[in-house]
Amino acid sequence: MAHTNAGCRYSVYSESCMPGISIFPRLTPTSEKDRPERLLLLCYFDHRGISTVPQNISFLQRTSKFEVDVYNFAGCEAPFRLPASFDLTAYVGIVLHNSLAYNVDNLRELDENLAVRFKDYEGVKVVFKQDENYKVRGTARYLGENRFDLIFTCLPENEREKVYPRDVVGDVEFFRMLTGYVTPDLRDNLVSRFGNEERDIDVGYRGSLQPLDFGRLCYEKRTIGWDFLTATQGMGLRMDISSRWEDRFSGDDWLRFMCRCKAMLGVESGASIFDLDGDVARAIAEYDVTSTLDKTSREYAEGLLQHIVQFEGNVYYNNISPRHLEAAAAKTLQILFEGEYSNVLVPGKHYVELKRDFSNVEQVVAILRDDAARTAIVEAAWRDIIAAPTYWIETFVARFDERIEAQIAKKSWAQPAIQLAPLRKDRINVLLLCSHYPDRDPRIKWLQKNAPDEIVVHVLGVDGGPRDQVIVERDASIGYTIVAPRPYNHLLTLNSILSEERPEGTAFEEALFLGWLESMPAEHISHAYGISRIYSIANTRDIARYFLNTAGVLADLGGRIRGIDAIIACDLETLLPAALIKHRLGVPVMYDAHEFWPDSNDAFMPAEFELWQKFERRLLPYVDDAVTVTRGLASFMSSFYGRQFGTLPNCEPLEAVDTLSQASSNRAFELEREEDQVAFLVQGNFAIGRGFEILIDIWNQVDKRAKLFLRGPDSSYKASLIERARSNESLDTRIVFPAAVPESALVAAASHADVGIIPYEPKSINNRYCGPNKLSQYMAAGLPIMSNRLESVAEVLHEGDCGFAVDFTNLADVIHCVNTLTADAALRKRLGANARVHFSAHYNWNAVAKTFYADVLALAESRKDIDKRVSANEPSRIRAAVPIITLKQETESQAQPPAFVSGPVWRGARAIWRMIPTRVRNAFRGRVHGILIFLVKRL
Repeated sequence: MAHTNAGCRYSVYSESCMPGISIFPRLTPTSEKDRPERLLLLCYFDHRGISTVPQNISFLQRTSKFEVDVYNFAGCEAPFRLPASFDLTAYVGIVLHNSLAYNVDNLRELDENLAVRFKDYEGVKVVFKQDENYKVRGTARYLGENRFDLIFTCLPENEREKVYPRDVVGDVEFFRMLTGYVTPDLRDNLVSRFGNEERDIDVGYRGSLQPLDFGRLCYEKRTIGWDFLTATQGMGLRMDISSRWEDRFSGDDWLRFMCRCKAMLGVESGASIFDLDGDVARAIAEYDVTSTLDKTSREYAEGLLQHIVQFEGNVYYNNISPRHLEAAAAKTLQILFEGEYSNVLVPGKHYVELKRDFSNVEQVVAILRDDAARTAIVEAAWRDIIAAPTYWIETFVARFDERIEAQIAKKSWAQPAIQLAPLRKDRINVLLLCSHYPDRDPRIKWLQKNAPDEIVVHVLGVDGGPRDQVIVERDASIGYTIVAPRPYNHLLTLNSILSEERPEGTAFEEALFLGWLESMPAEHISHAYGISRIYSIANTRDIARYFLNTAGVLADLGGRIRGIDAIIACDLETLLPAALIKHRLGVPVMYDAHEFWPDSNDAFMPAEFELWQKFERRLLPYVDDAVTVTRGLASFMSSFYGRQFGTLPNCEPLEAVDTLSQASSNRAFELEREEDQVAFLVQGNFAIGRGFEILIDIWNQVDKRAKLFLRGPDSSYKASLIERARSNESLDTRIVFPAAVPESALVAAASHADVGIIPYEPKSINNRYCGPNKLSQYMAAGLPIMSNRLESVAEVLHEGDCGFAVDFTNLADVIHCVNTLTADAALRKRLGANARVHFSAHYNWNAVAKTFYADVLALAESRKDIDKRVSANEPSRIRAAVPIITLKQETESQAQPPAFVSGPVWRGARAIWRMIPTRVRNAFRGRVHGILIFLVKRL
């Protein structure tokens, strides 16, 4: 048992429950349901007491289509108050359970600490009420003052106005419920679990001691046991009957006791007196003034009940009890006083009726002793009540959901802002995760827009800006693009992630690591990881918080989408949520590492590098296949991590060439220069370590006909480069900083230059093996390329014979290369033409991504046969201001698809396949792919 929050939240499991089902609710948030909206249920139960209350809450929580967060006030000091950290606006509704709402005094200060009080809360407000005879008027006033929407009541319709006057409670909706329902636990053959063939007790009973002001109906819970013992004296019955508190059973002991009994006594639940205006309390006070009887005696009780007899039946509140359902489940004969029992139990069919004057007790005992007659009654009770879905907890929860949905529909703020059509069932649906707005990285768009016909790529991104709503673009046929706001409370995010039931050794441990790292004191971070700089410690915490919040929203949204066949995780930031979604949906993960993340920050110290490479290393076992941007980086990461990485270069699609026709007519792309000047262009983001300083410092030394254009978005670093050029007296003469252009126009804009430059310094692993977008953009634009000596770039330039790779640390060579390209127009023309040819034939997205899409298809199809897939049938809903998306869940048999199988044989085969030269693989890909799919489907 795990305890948190001063005893208010915990999770306990019982062996007596059905496999995988807890008799106790989970008191931490989850993200597993069809609908995204959350309900907050407030309750009070003792985990050591009778299990009925927590069990019914548990089944409501687990079977509702809504996410239900449960908060238990047991162990908390009165007055009960929710912590100030609760944000009611995060919930579509609040439910006050009858275990807490029994006494209205428990409710008055619940919202004392909250920024939004119940009265002002615009969500759905619901109360479950039983024992409605207690503090009647105070309860009605509370519900009216706080504008409750829905009351689940045990009162029949014709009695409600007496207890809940309309002029007090307002325009509230009522729904009648029973005091209990048949849970799967009760349907799970109690007799075989707890019973014995002998049933060594003829008649059993445990009565409860209810206050006398509740009326004679409650008093009968004691008297039926006493009087039955008297009436059957000398009949030779083996009986275990008591109304003492110390003789009561809890948990499984009660069910075990019931299964030992051939018969159980019983009366209706409820109360026969309601003190509507205080008259009953005054009458009892009058009686006590004159009475000299012992208040524990039966004489006192009978006298008092006679004194207040005029109030008997002032509200009809007789109900069936959960004990009647339990007895029916235990196949124990019920001997019950006359009553209606909520029109569920029928006398003579489901129970033996006992007259209140015991005039028929001999006939009752005769039926008890007649095995055939007793068996006929208990079997009928089982068939009509336990086995019939009418009284199942699942049926009640479905009706509960219907009423909540109806209330939500009345509130405009809760209406779905967007509806999503189901995913296509005739395609492989791939979910691509990115940690930013998708437009920031053209590779995301390339992956989605250029997928083959068999695959639809849906993009799920996160925006860290001020946006507070989910944005959905495109559609199910061409692939959704969904962007959600990133949450900022990492501890609540961690709580949500860790609330799911999970086996050990899963990615949940990495979420816990991030939460632990973010919260660790500075001196502990320094001691544990050797990170001593104050800046580095703060940066480590920031990264952990960023990773955790990103994982929270992506795992929450992505894990709700049914019909997804595979995941693409873009960069390390999305690898944890991809692993979490894989755990939930059982789908394979393709890791698309755009860089070697642990070396992505030049400010990282060795200890930080060590920390984050270990984090990535621990997540890689959850990956089924992996690629990165160049062969050089793939080789490095394969060796470093000991697992195979493939290659998917950053290349513009072939359609990029189509934009060139627009270039000549767009004056915004023009580069101002003299007729004899040669335009050298660096295009892209300005970042430290990309060699800009080298170019600026040498440019006064190169041929004066060479003019340098540095184009990219504004930033503080760009401003420092402008100042550097100004100090060198080359700004606006030899070096120009033209305005940035949209990403979609980069190829067209580049075509106005004469030479493209890639000046990255190979000081880091990522730069050394980089494959920047600008390489293919320059090639598509038909530019010759001058690059620093970068391994993968040099490889492409050599294969395409389209440029030079020069060591930028040798300034003389750099100057010579610039001068050569400036002076030789024919050379520029030849290299530029070669660049365009190599781009069109080999180095474009359509060509380089074929292997990648085939690998994704193989992963997805190995999970399940596409022809047998069943997709969602109803639209998804995204509620405004809540970053959630959901599609209707598939049937139970499909909701948890089998885990993706990726055994050593498959991994070994793929490793060997990757060792074969690319041209050979391309020649035989179709046949090999078909053979692999054939084999995998039969594993």
